[in-house]
Amino acid sequence: MVLDKKIFNFYFFNYNNKLQFFLAKDSNDQLLGILGYITNKQFDNKIQTNSAWLSIWCSKKNAVNGVGIMLLNKLEKSLKLDFVASLGVGNMVLPIYKRLGYKIGKMDHFIKELKTNKQKEINKNKVYSGIPEKKINFSPKIKNLNYLKKKYSNNKYYKYYFYTIKKNNKIITVLVGRIISYKKNKIFRIIDLIGSLNGIEIFGKYNNLYIDKKINFIDILCKNPFMQKNIKGFFKSNNQRFLPIYFEPLIDKYSEKNLIFKRIKNVKKDFLILTGDCDQERPNKIKI
Repeated sequence: MVLDKKIFNFYFFNYNNKLQFFLAKDSNDQLLGILGYITNKQFDNKIQTNSAWLSIWCSKKNAVNGVGIMLLNKLEKSLKLDFVASLGVGNMVLPIYKRLGYKIGKMDHFIKELKTNKQKEINKNKVYSGIPEKKINFSPKIKNLNYLKKKYSNNKYYKYYFYTIKKNNKIITVLVGRIISYKKNKIFRIIDLIGSLNGIEIFGKYNNLYIDKKINFIDILCKNPFMQKNIKGFFKSNNQRFLPIYFEPLIDKYSEKNLIFKRIKNVKKDFLILTGDCDQERPNKIKI
């Protein structure tokens, strides 16, 4: 259920102000099912890769059997996509996606605990706060700097922080994150990035989070569908050592986030799925 029209418009209208939904109706024009999706192009239409992140997918209880699958097939055939994916998929529908040819998996949750006395001092030659002014080009062409700006800098729901990471005096990564309060701790959660995942390792080495000196952890939820990748200096969340994934409402236990993807083409092996993809990075509090 969507209760805030501004949030709905932010996520479900494309750059041509067209609503990104497929609808199924009966002969009496009664609604039977809906399938909503989000694209990276809606935040910058110059992005070369055509993607669809599946979001709202439901049908009426008395609808024709398979109406939801028909909507999904219609989406795949109509949009000329390089890939279809989604995050936060419920366990009950994973078998359906698998039968339809989707690969299923779980996001990796990497965590780094910050120990101030052991952290290196700020090195602005390697990591600095802010958005780079000059144009930068990263491959694959799934996201770009304008995408990050429009999706996060213009976002009115959360306060995001941008960091730029260099290696050998060359920008290799631009990342976006926000601060989350958890009990007596503060987490800097990396939400999205462009460039190399190796930039996360450099970012984690330096206590450059002068936005708030009381930050205790840096974490990131990400997945490379093509390979396993550990981030040096971070540990992978497990039953004994974890941070919550969900905060609205808080689920204060070890949990995992499902993902599905299909028809990946024209995408290089450094392709990443991150928290900011799909509609997972949105306000979920209900105000009455």
